[in-house]
Amino acid sequence: MSVSKRRKHIAILAAFGPEVRAFVHSGLAQRLAQKYEVTVITLRPQSRAFSRAGVPVVGMPNGTEGRLLAHVRYWVSKAHESWLRAKGRQKWRHYLTGVGGNAPRERRIYRLARYTPIMRALTKYEHLCAKWLGTQIAWARLFRELGTDCLVTSSFASGRARPALQSAVNLGIATVVVTNSWKDAYATPYVHVLPTRIAVWSEGVARDILAANPHLSSDRVVITGSLHLDPFLRLSRVVSRDEFCRSVGLDPNRSFVCYTAAAPSAVRNEEFVVEALAGALKEAKSEAKTQILLRLNPMEDGSRFRHLVERFEDLVIQKPDWEWYPEQDWCCAMPGDVDSWVATVYHAAVNVSIPSTVTLEFASLNKPVVNVCFDLPDPLPPDVSNRRFWLADFYAEVREAGLAIPAFSVEELIENVYSALRSERKAPALTSGGRLPVEAVIGVIEEAVGE
Repeated sequence: MSVSKRRKHIAILAAFGPEVRAFVHSGLAQRLAQKYEVTVITLRPQSRAFSRAGVPVVGMPNGTEGRLLAHVRYWVSKAHESWLRAKGRQKWRHYLTGVGGNAPRERRIYRLARYTPIMRALTKYEHLCAKWLGTQIAWARLFRELGTDCLVTSSFASGRARPALQSAVNLGIATVVVTNSWKDAYATPYVHVLPTRIAVWSEGVARDILAANPHLSSDRVVITGSLHLDPFLRLSRVVSRDEFCRSVGLDPNRSFVCYTAAAPSAVRNEEFVVEALAGALKEAKSEAKTQILLRLNPMEDGSRFRHLVERFEDLVIQKPDWEWYPEQDWCCAMPGDVDSWVATVYHAAVNVSIPSTVTLEFASLNKPVVNVCFDLPDPLPPDVSNRRFWLADFYAEVREAGLAIPAFSVEELIENVYSALRSERKAPALTSGGRLPVEAVIGVIEEAVGE
């Protein structure tokens, strides 16, 4: 009598909310389940975000790294920042809190780490400590209970995911890091734990992450594209314009600009920018005045824009269907929001936003994007100005490819928006580069588990 072969087990760690959109809402988990046993491990297994997961969902252990290893990680990461500065790079700081460089005293302490051989030695010391101290008991127990053959996660640096990643490596479990955001290689550029593979969205990110980690071999980094873009590149289902516009309160017979608001903790006075844009569109001579669909950031209630809705009848607020629990740092899209967002991008005439990943989503559907690269009511210092997003390293490929038009003043913003509306200018197409992201990531996972 033949004995059926055990299916290998893939554990997907969704430690933060956006990873649910990448790993579950993209269909990745369900596709993997056709060949493997799949379990999603997450901070909030009770979330309705998993209502369509189609695979088991369990809570993640509370275990953290031990104090000694955590101290080693901290000091080596600070040394790495010093090494990066010597190479002319800085860690990207997205939010306004904590902006600024290290104090002079810290720079003196880490001066030796600017020499690459010293940095390599510190990294080897960290890896040795992690080998002996990094197996977290609760994570090891869960992996053994599940019979895990491969751990898929999105971060190689976060304190929430690192214990799982290190424990898996120490247990001989294959590990695949699928970076959740294009900023990861710049906000947290140091790879503490060497995974089997790191999947990134572009050649530029791959190049930069390798340059920031001399201990990381090039064969570990694979270009797959972004899982967030898969629904746009696949475009399997989009509601009609009439249905979409009526659901959000827009007139389907008139064009609309989609303004996507940034996180309130990352920018200042964005409501002034929206006010300037709404005022200009209101004064337009055309009878079919352009509407504005203001898509709020999931981490806000929209109170900063409410007075504008009262003033401008053609300004409509779209509240994303996300969960936001700041005390747990959990911001997560619900399954239906993915369809709503794809429809928003598909039916919009143009996007206006602070430079962000939204640019890629509009570019994937060949839509024009105008980026806000100025401040209102007055210019701000470079380290807090909206312009810093346009000049950021992670945005270099967008700038070079012409996927967005920068506006460095209110006048340029209005001119560029009108130009896009009048000429129906199409942005350069953002291609998938072959396989769609979900297929590419599945291929990386299959390779990691030896199939």
